Amino acid sequence: MPPILLIGYGNLARGDDALGPLLLDRIRPWIKQQGLPVDLLQEHQLQAELIMDLRERDLVIFIDASVGINSAIDFRRVEPEDNSSFTTHAVSPGTLLKTCINLYAEAPADTYVLSIRGYDFSLGEALSQQAAENLVAAIEFLKKHLNKRITETTGKPA
Repeated sequence: MPPILLIGYGNLARGDDALGPLLLDRIRPWIKQQGLPVDLLQEHQLQAELIMDLRERDLVIFIDASVGINSAIDFRRVEPEDNSSFTTHAVSPGTLLKTCINLYAEAPADTYVLSIRGYDFSLGEALSQQAAENLVAAIEFLKKHLNKRITETTGKPA
């Protein structure tokens, strides 16, 4: 199992909500070309079943569209969180992390959320121009982060 997992999630039919899955589609050829030890997982939304995918990973990055940030992208560490309203319909990265710890007494060494600023989440809309520009910034950021991470852990440049 590769030590790195990227989870891109969002609704492909709702304009900028597709940013997470689109990032995976666009970075996949680069990851393959570089031969990086990375799994990619595309989801419509986060669900409890993903807990099993978090196990035995060194790094997990959740990638999603957001209206709650002021910049093109935001990269934050995920902290385990208790959520008493836990349902199988929609789960936060922090709740998944906490549940993984509770069930398996283990979790990825590092877990982050890469948020990409979206603007139009209307049903049936294409990606907005501003979101497309933010997607390019997110891809470049993620490439640099993955290269740095792999170099630090292996001692060899990616």
